[in-house]
Amino acid sequence: MLLLASVLLLTPGPAVLYIVTRSIDQGRLAGIVSTLGIAVGTLFHVAAAAFGISALLISSALLFNFAKYMGAAYLIYLGSASYW
Repeated sequence: MLLLASVLLLTPGPAVLYIVTRSIDQGRLAGIVSTLGIAVGTLFHVAAAAFGISALLISSALLFNFAKYMGAAYLIYLGSASYW
C-alpha cells in the first residue's frame, strides 16, 4: 500500500503537465503565467471551500441554478471564442 501511495504521489498531475507543455511550446514566461493562473484557481477553490460556498449552494436552489447557468454560459463563451 505504501508503494502504491508513493507512486501516486510522485507522478505529475495535469497541472504539472500543462505547465511543462506551455513552457516547452511558448517559453519560460508562458510557464510562469500558467503557474500563476493555476495558483490563483487553487486559491479560489480553497477560499470557496473555507467559506462554505458549497453549503450555501446546496441550501439555495436559486443560487445553485444561477451558478450552473453562469458556468454553462462561460463554457459556451470559451468554446465560441476558441472557434473564431
